[in-house]
Amino acid sequence: MTRIIFIRHGETRHNVDLVITSGAPGGPLTERGEDQARALADQLSDIDVAAVYSSPLTRAVQTATALGREVVLRDDLRECSVGDLEGRGDQDSFARFDLTFEHWYHETDPDLDFPLGPNGETGTAAVARVASVVRDVLRAHDGQTVAVVGHGTVLQLALTTLCVNLAPSFGYRRWIANAGTVLVDVAERGLVCLEWSGVAVDELELT
Repeated sequence: MTRIIFIRHGETRHNVDLVITSGAPGGPLTERGEDQARALADQLSDIDVAAVYSSPLTRAVQTATALGREVVLRDDLRECSVGDLEGRGDQDSFARFDLTFEHWYHETDPDLDFPLGPNGETGTAAVARVASVVRDVLRAHDGQTVAVVGHGTVLQLALTTLCVNLAPSFGYRRWIANAGTVLVDVAERGLVCLEWSGVAVDELELT
């Protein structure tokens, strides 16, 4: 069975300063973020990881490189474009940012066509990008374990949407920690999420 370890990058200065950003190349990891990446590498050291795929943004590449394997860069793993919210950290901008999640993770009628910020990317487009990477991983690494390094917003949405055992509202405010992992198996019925940011899914509410 193919297993994918999805990984959010380590801490960056924009995480600390609460600045909304998705632009390339993006800032580097903080010292703490580098420590998180090394700790993650130690955590995964006993796992036979066949390949590492990563977003091309600096913070993701640094995190992926810490795993000590050759890194395959995939633009489809970049963070969701925040449009006109880029570089902002004011209250109104975060209110608009958060409004997106109310649309994307609505319990009965999720609206993935809502953009992440004015002129930003839609959830539909973001999910399609990650799904294309998953398809390529399955073709190239059937029966193997693969690490995929990306970003909090895009992974949170895509995995909630693509995993057959997760409700549409599952990802709402269920943040993936910096250098946190989401463990997914590929079963006959589709992607099955086993662990979310280090916690077994069966211990979490699935709504």
